[in-house]
Amino acid sequence: MARDPVAEKRFFDELETQITAHHYDGVDIDWEPSAQTDADQQTYTEFMRVLRQRFPRWVISTALPAGEWTARHISWTELGKSVDFINLMTYVFAGSWTGHSAHNANLYRPSAYADPNGLDVDSSIESLTTKHGLPKDKIVLGLAFYGTQYSTDKIGQNFPEKSRFRGEELVYTEVARLASNADYASRWTKARTCRISSESQAATR
Repeated sequence: MARDPVAEKRFFDELETQITAHHYDGVDIDWEPSAQTDADQQTYTEFMRVLRQRFPRWVISTALPAGEWTARHISWTELGKSVDFINLMTYVFAGSWTGHSAHNANLYRPSAYADPNGLDVDSSIESLTTKHGLPKDKIVLGLAFYGTQYSTDKIGQNFPEKSRFRGEELVYTEVARLASNADYASRWTKARTCRISSESQAATR
C-alpha cells in the first residue's frame, strides 16, 4: 500500500475520516515487522514523511522495537522530523531464538550472567540517542506487563534438550499467582546506575 500512491492516498483519506469523526488528536503507526532492508526503510520513512505533510497539525507517533537489529534499518534522524513521539517496544528481548533463558524487558544489563548479544533498555536508548541521533524528547518508553518462562535452573542457562518452556509468555495475573505460591521464589538483580540524565529521561506514557 505504501508503495502505491493511489492506495496510499485512499488510506490517508479514510484515516482522516476516522480521526475527524471520532475527534482524535492523531494517529500511531505500528509498522510491523519493522524495516528489515534499506528498501523497506526508504518506504517507511517516505510514508511517515508524507503522513506528516498531509496532516501537519496531528499528533503523530510510531511504534518500533529497540536494539541494533532494528536500528540499522531505520533512518532515525529523518523519522524524528515526521513524528512527535517514537513508542519504543522495549520488551521481547529474549525467547526461543536466544538459545538460553534471559530477561524479557530488563532495564540494565543482567548482573547474574554474561550475555554479549543481550538487550537492555538503558543501552538501547543510549545507542539510539548517541549513535543514531534520535532526540531524547521524542522517546516514549514501552513497558511490558507480562513475563516469560523458561525450563532452566538459573537465568542465563542454555535450554536443556526437550525443555518445555523457551520463553512462553505469562500475563501479570499468572505471574502474581506463581509469586504467591510457596513453590516459587522472587529474586531481583542488582541495581545499576542509569546513563540517562534526569533532565532528558525517556518519557513514560
